[in-house]
Amino acid sequence: MLRINTDVAVIGGGIVGLSTGYFLAEKGVRTILLERNLCGCEGSGRNGGGVRQQNRDLREMALAMEGVKIWARFAEELPPEIEYRRTGNLKLAFTEKEIDALKEKIRRENNFGLASEFLDSQQLRELSPNLNPKILAASYCATDGQSNPLHVCPCLANRVRDMGIEILERTPAREVLVSSGKVKGVASDGVQVSADHVVIASGPWTPELLRSAGVEPFPIEPKISQLLVTEPALPLLKHFISHPDYCYIRQAVNGNFHIGYHSRPVKDFDRRSTMECFSHAGGFASYLVPKLSYMTVIRGWSGFTDWTPDSAPVIDRIPEVEGLFVAAGFSGHGFCIGPAVGRSLAEWIVNGTPDLELGSLGIARFRS
Repeated sequence: MLRINTDVAVIGGGIVGLSTGYFLAEKGVRTILLERNLCGCEGSGRNGGGVRQQNRDLREMALAMEGVKIWARFAEELPPEIEYRRTGNLKLAFTEKEIDALKEKIRRENNFGLASEFLDSQQLRELSPNLNPKILAASYCATDGQSNPLHVCPCLANRVRDMGIEILERTPAREVLVSSGKVKGVASDGVQVSADHVVIASGPWTPELLRSAGVEPFPIEPKISQLLVTEPALPLLKHFISHPDYCYIRQAVNGNFHIGYHSRPVKDFDRRSTMECFSHAGGFASYLVPKLSYMTVIRGWSGFTDWTPDSAPVIDRIPEVEGLFVAAGFSGHGFCIGPAVGRSLAEWIVNGTPDLELGSLGIARFRS
């Protein structure tokens, strides 16, 4: 049995866990990170790559707005392979009902301080001429962007290692160790990490770890995120685009199109891609961007996401176990806010309070 002593143990090598390690390292806190597979192998590395603020639950808005600032910092510190760009984000509307809903969301976002705006069909054609002319309108946020999820977590993991954080990959956490109401560390296969603070950021595996600590878990439903990748093409689409009933699309730096199909429930952690994704996402993408109908899909990927009943994460200190924190249930949209969540958790651990208001994202809302 390998025994390691540290100040903080972080469980999960996705964008949240790695960002937590990054900001703890900045503060000089000894930290060990445990990842059951390789860093970025699940939802953080198998998503559409959108770094967006608009069209969010307002409980997440402050995290998203701070998140894009940290993404700009990551773009300077991490290798260019992360491909972070502020290209803007378009949420599309095909009906008058959808237009009314977009306008209401824009009003709420503007009141919060986010500069999103409404585009009619003519304005949309001028901004993105290769979209289907049947699209009636869109909401647009120019400060939203995109990144390459396949490279973000591996690059961030290397940066975190350089900052002095030890990362144990292929080391699944089996139990959160607790004694007399205080967290004591984490047990894995052949490894025991002693720590005064533990952060559970392990996506759909979070409930079993909370149970191991004697904590009643909040509800999480595992889902699978699936994407298709086309052959490279000349530049056709600058912005990240999406529609809630269709799909989401972005064109990567190398010209490939990444086409995402919305997450679906999954049993027994079956990560196999489905023909439903290929047929529906491919068809929807060709409808939104007609020139895609002439392109070939060359591969796809999938990863697990973790969904709460209200589609918002739980980011909290567990009241019944001193030193235990949780950040999970990001419901398919944690890529943008992950860095801000990591910074807030680091502040909470070191200074006793997060740097952003997170009360509305607490575990208590599922305990009434």
